[in-house]
Amino acid sequence: MSSENPFTAARRFLEKNDLPLGHIDQVAQFIEKNTGGVNLGRSDEFVDPFTGTVDDARIIRPFLDAL
Repeated sequence: MSSENPFTAARRFLEKNDLPLGHIDQVAQFIEKNTGGVNLGRSDEFVDPFTGTVDDARIIRPFLDAL
């Protein structure tokens, strides 16, 4: 799950792989470190869904051209 607590995910991983729970801090830190750049949410900048480029002018330009 994208919003899951890293310690919950670490515990599940350790239990699934029959590893000691004493490693939970290390596994949770690994999860946090390797998923820290993920941002799932609303962004204020426009991203073209086809090209992935960021361009605020593409939102404003059609409205300015219509004036």
